[in-house]
Amino acid sequence: MSRALPFLSVLCAASLLGNIWLYRELRVRDRASASTVAVPVPQAASAVLEAQAPASPLASVASTRPKPAVGEMMDKCRKKFEEEMRRQFRDPTRREILKKTEIQSLNSMNLGAQVRLNLSDATFARILELQAEQDLAEREASIGQAPSRGRSGVNQQIAAEFGETVAAQWANYLREGYGRMRVQGLASLLGDANLPLSVEQRQRLVTVYSDEFEMQRGQGGEFDSAALDGDGEGPSLTSQWFERQQEKRMASEQRIEANAAAFLTPAQLELMRKKSDLESEQYRSMIESMRKVAPVGQGAAEGGAAAPSAEC
Repeated sequence: MSRALPFLSVLCAASLLGNIWLYRELRVRDRASASTVAVPVPQAASAVLEAQAPASPLASVASTRPKPAVGEMMDKCRKKFEEEMRRQFRDPTRREILKKTEIQSLNSMNLGAQVRLNLSDATFARILELQAEQDLAEREASIGQAPSRGRSGVNQQIAAEFGETVAAQWANYLREGYGRMRVQGLASLLGDANLPLSVEQRQRLVTVYSDEFEMQRGQGGEFDSAALDGDGEGPSLTSQWFERQQEKRMASEQRIEANAAAFLTPAQLELMRKKSDLESEQYRSMIESMRKVAPVGQGAAEGGAAAPSAEC
């Protein structure tokens, strides 16, 4: 036993020394492998790799996606709106809501009709109802069609219930609605300037405005969405359309002033012209503001934002 102890001690020491040597060799090899893998890539080579990297699928689709024309977008939205309107008219509940809304609108815009036409509460309420039904029927029939040039004239249902005279008086009162609205604003201005309109002047001016309005409706002036299909350079095509409307409006105001000169005083006419000039200046400022708006798609090209969607 005493002889075996020195032998075992030598064997254990040799084994321990061997393990230490093996461990050191393995550590040296690991360091060499790590230094080989961790060699930094030169900056130029990194740039080449980034340039050769494929673009993301989303960026590729965005760059190749054709930009929808403005006119096409507006036509799509118009058709969607028309279909929604048809659904409202076909739904009895929603149609009844539209009818009530139309009655309220007619009542608020024609508050003086009951007194002027000497109508009872029940008669006036029934006239509003019959007129609302006709307006909704005409509006439903005109979906997808060119805008109406004006009202259809005498309401035959009103004529059947209350006579041709009442129906004709009501139709004329509706026709003068725009003229009364314009004269009301002008009369307030003239009154503040101590240049009030007489009863005769007011009624004649209402007729002048109403006749001009009817003529303008007959000439049309609808917004043509197809005219918006352009390259987006220079002044906006939308602002050009508004400029044409401004030219028509100024010509209309000149005709109104020429007709009103026959019964307005020079002071009244001068204030009327100043009011028209102020409105023209406000309209011109709006057009100039529209011109400063960036064309569709320009912001996406400069700022990297996504192109506007054609969804309505």
